Amino acid sequence: MVKECFTTNDQNFAARPNMETNRHMVYNNVGFAPESGPYWREIRKLFSLELFTSHRLEKFKNVRSSEVTNFINGLSLFSQKNANKASVIDMGKWFENITFNITIKILAEKRFSITGSSEGNNEDLRVHEAIKKGMYLMGIFIVFELFSYLEWMDIGGYMKAIKQVAKEVDGVIGKWLDEHVERRKEYDG
Repeated sequence: MVKECFTTNDQNFAARPNMETNRHMVYNNVGFAPESGPYWREIRKLFSLELFTSHRLEKFKNVRSSEVTNFINGLSLFSQKNANKASVIDMGKWFENITFNITIKILAEKRFSITGSSEGNNEDLRVHEAIKKGMYLMGIFIVFELFSYLEWMDIGGYMKAIKQVAKEVDGVIGKWLDEHVERRKEYDG
């Protein structure tokens, strides 16, 4: 399937419509949805040769296993605390949290606690909610993306929400980049 996307149907997948959400949230499509051309080919090559290799996946195996272990320990602790009464666990939320933590640990070398326990903090929850809102806004149908002349109406308030979430996520990513640069300076210096 991936081979079909990146070889046989390469031009079809590269020719996608310009969406407002992409313009605001992923820096005008520069990351994952650039227009077809030399930049798209270089990005695709980078992803296939550097990011999505079996070696890279093997390198992050310990991250995945440690996060699964942490979450299973958390479930065990929850079960022990509530041993005397019947309790319901939202497994959808559980899988959302574990997926989020694995992704963020790989991308930003951070571990978030969004479970609401004493170890969690408001910033972790805010980051999680901002990214979750961003993913939601990128996945829904927004009228003015199809009919651009209706953008001025901002039906449903989506444009305002897109700009707000983009600003929040941009702040988080900026902070992560600053921390990364500082770590590099300490390591190199």
